[in-house]
Amino acid sequence: MQTVFLRLVLVAIFLFVSTEITLAQSNPKQTGDTIYYKLDDIDYIEECPRDLATAFGIKEEFNAKTHPVKISYLSSGEPMAEYEAYDKKDNRTNSKGTLQIKNGNYTEWYSSGKTRIKSHYIDDRLEGDLTMYFANGIMSRSEKWKKGECVSGDCFNEKGEKIEYTPYRELPSFEGGISALYKYIGKNLSYPKSMAQKGVHGLVKVRFVIDKKGNVSDVTVLEGVNPDLDREAARIVSQMPKWNPGSLKGRPTSYYFVIPIRFSPF
Repeated sequence: MQTVFLRLVLVAIFLFVSTEITLAQSNPKQTGDTIYYKLDDIDYIEECPRDLATAFGIKEEFNAKTHPVKISYLSSGEPMAEYEAYDKKDNRTNSKGTLQIKNGNYTEWYSSGKTRIKSHYIDDRLEGDLTMYFANGIMSRSEKWKKGECVSGDCFNEKGEKIEYTPYRELPSFEGGISALYKYIGKNLSYPKSMAQKGVHGLVKVRFVIDKKGNVSDVTVLEGVNPDLDREAARIVSQMPKWNPGSLKGRPTSYYFVIPIRFSPF
């Protein structure tokens, strides 16, 4: 009798990419020790090739202690973002890398020099006050966070008037919740008989993106066990039905997740 265990893990900007949330994004392009950045279509800072950049930062050597990170506008050299972080080695993927973990104050500025975002992180999770501002200096959002979860908040228009609140971040969700996702996996996952008979078992970690429309895309096996088990884990993830899409500041946003699927013949 076969048993398949599954545990869903959200990979926050802080496990595989150094971003505030788990946004799907392209591989960064670097020139020498310089890293280039731009604001994407939801005003989120992401790394990019030099020809698309509006800002830059200097790549530093590995530092396990909390240290300042600075991103500056290309046009003026004035700060775009500044925050505290420490580096953590990531040996879980096929290619070793370094994770940048936000841990301390975080601030962003408009090119005019006015504050855009002020917040605070503890081990890559928002903690305490998060405040956002329009370019005219009027506060657009005020929230309280605890251990990476928003516990209260208000939104305002550019006149400073309170408006209907929309969450800063809404993660994609499987229809019916986690229990429904477990049920889907358990019902549709097939343990290859040849692998079960040979006692081949282990944990396969599959990463995937839920795009702005809730579709599953970019399915990748991060850590495999055996080609047959890897293919089956990737197949079941690829064929998942659409999710309820996520958003950031009320606008559709892509997020990625990692699902570890354990195959066991017992």
